[in-house]
Amino acid sequence: MRLLDTRSFELAEFVDNIPKYAILSHTWGAEEVLFDDLQGGRPSTGAGWAKVRGACDLARSRGFAWIWIDTCCINKSSSAELSEAINSMFKWYQLAEVCFVHLADVGWHAHSASCSEKDDQQIRGSRWFTRGWTLQELLAPRKVEFYSGGRWRLIATRSELGAVITSATTIESDYLNNRPLHTASVAQRMSWASRRQTTRIEDTAYSLLGIFGVNMPLIYGEGDKAFQRLQEAVIRQIDDPSIFVWGSISDLDDPMRKSMSSRSLREPLLAPGPHSFENTGDVIPFRILGVESRLHLDHNGITITTPLLKQRPSSGWTRAGTEFFLAPLQCRRKSEPLDCIALYLWGETSGTMEMNYSRASKLLVTVPKTVWLDGDLSSAFIRFMAGQLRYSLGSGFELGCIVRSVPKGYRVTEVYPKIDNFEIRSSIVPFEERIKESYGLSYPAILLLEGSSADPRLALVLQFQYLSRQDSSATKPSFGGSPEWMINRVVIMPKDKNIKEVAGVVRSDAKRWTADEVRKMTNSTMRPGKDSPSSHPPSELELCDKFEVTASQHQAYGPKLFLVDVKDPSAENDSVEARIEGEFQLSRRSEQK
Repeated sequence: MRLLDTRSFELAEFVDNIPKYAILSHTWGAEEVLFDDLQGGRPSTGAGWAKVRGACDLARSRGFAWIWIDTCCINKSSSAELSEAINSMFKWYQLAEVCFVHLADVGWHAHSASCSEKDDQQIRGSRWFTRGWTLQELLAPRKVEFYSGGRWRLIATRSELGAVITSATTIESDYLNNRPLHTASVAQRMSWASRRQTTRIEDTAYSLLGIFGVNMPLIYGEGDKAFQRLQEAVIRQIDDPSIFVWGSISDLDDPMRKSMSSRSLREPLLAPGPHSFENTGDVIPFRILGVESRLHLDHNGITITTPLLKQRPSSGWTRAGTEFFLAPLQCRRKSEPLDCIALYLWGETSGTMEMNYSRASKLLVTVPKTVWLDGDLSSAFIRFMAGQLRYSLGSGFELGCIVRSVPKGYRVTEVYPKIDNFEIRSSIVPFEERIKESYGLSYPAILLLEGSSADPRLALVLQFQYLSRQDSSATKPSFGGSPEWMINRVVIMPKDKNIKEVAGVVRSDAKRWTADEVRKMTNSTMRPGKDSPSSHPPSELELCDKFEVTASQHQAYGPKLFLVDVKDPSAENDSVEARIEGEFQLSRRSEQK
């Protein structure tokens, strides 16, 4: 820790045996005295130097040989020193003998019970109460004194200004009188910062490290991600679900809640910034005897234990393609001792994966606490971002389809839309968007299959299928956000068309085919023989009924990879999948004992 000598204005560094010191809290202005300014002799002019000299004179008059001032006691050109200082700053303010608050924009008046409202309003209106860094500087020190701008005259102590400070900050008086901050909920502490601003967006998060007793590396340039990282660090340290209580709280019969059906319900689980907690100063956690509810942090979401409440289908406002749930949390408003606050979630399943949940709204509702004992507790994984699956690209799951097998002698010679460096053994055909005018069919991918010169040129038509959702209140069908099946077929290449033109015919067919025709295709497999044409509606493209075309999935390949097999039942077929044969065979668990 580096301190400033109040007589010589020289800096000294201390590792252990730190002497007693005073500390300054202020807002930055023009001409601040920085670390480098004190390396070549003391400055003699400027508003910043006047402030440093005034703080030193005050500290010296109170018997302190040392003072800490952020502008000049940190070498900000060293990123390592800056990171250490910011992570230590709350403790430095906490250990100071006294904190002098310099209100540069407040004139002097001795605060007393007879002070006018105008005087108190001048204090409440000070810029000092709007800055992010000054929150910890208000709460961390044991003793805080407020001084006027200009001549450094004492206005009052923190305890004497308690009512004025509470009015300006919404912080309860107990916390202004050294009540431990850990007794305030996460939502309460966030609310104290909700109206404060910092010059750099990352400092919105970094200025709160001490308020929550957490540490994390500084990454200037990360922007809003800093606040996301802060919340994750808080969840690791503090088991308090009130961190999710940002937004608006209403009752279940509130008209605003019922208007959710007309909105796009996708919200991040964690708040975008402290401003989202402006109305959560009265939210506190609670515990129910015998009921354990813990937060578990994953790399892209949180697992909570909660008595999930599933919405009844007859409620009439479910958005198509979703199942809505309420997830009660063990926190409540102070004014509602019988209730608890619940998140809105929507859930989706992905193939063989378990149910994944996302936050559905900024809106929260109150439900009775008794749900914690009346219902079964569930473990719910809630994604940080809506639409983000629990797995990541690096986890080995792939999205799309792969052609696993083709008749021996055939090869893929061309692909539309073009896939760079396409290799049938390794290339995955990505998901395509749904054709809006069709009944859930995607834009096609066409693979040109060519065999020997005597074999006809064939086109493998690949179409992903978006399944329709049931919604009694909807006037037209709606579809899920990602494909859930495939409709594929092999057609004979017309001599007068290329594969791009074939794709155009497929698109036209998809727009023309009825819902019943598409459903019939969904439940069929293209097999050689007389039943193939009957399962496919009319098209100018001629089906090749020599080959069997199937689509399948396997848990080993993940929930969103489809396997397409094109086989000749009467001949050999080539597969890109490795085989186990020869001297090795799979052993079963029962055989390993």
